[in-house]
Amino acid sequence: MRIDWLLEFPLGCNGLSLFIEDDGDVCYAYLANGKGILAHVWMYNRTEAPIKYPWITGSAAIGEAHKNPKEFVSEKNISLPDNEDDFRIESSIDVSAKEGEVKIFIKKTHFATLNLGETIGYSLLAAKPSPLANPLV
Repeated sequence: MRIDWLLEFPLGCNGLSLFIEDDGDVCYAYLANGKGILAHVWMYNRTEAPIKYPWITGSAAIGEAHKNPKEFVSEKNISLPDNEDDFRIESSIDVSAKEGEVKIFIKKTHFATLNLGETIGYSLLAAKPSPLANPLV
């Protein structure tokens, strides 16, 4: 089965949307408005995690989604989504107050959170903080 998803979940306030992108190799979520990305989070690698850090080795290309390296990935045995219907979103964004969060659920499991005002989000599979994700506790 070839995975290649770009899902949009409009949040109903000032053009704010949550995007989930799974290219079959790695999955990210982005909180964005019409002006750009406000927050991002690495959610999972579908294939083996690399040893090297792309943000240190210089192999990171602008706009390219990178897998989180092995050192930063939890060994939790969590079921990844099989289809787009496995995702569910809960939002408590208050744009006027410039605060709130978006929770992402996969198969009823709270998998990630993005907070308005924080650039890097929280992922269930993040073992420790990195430029891609913080651990979801």
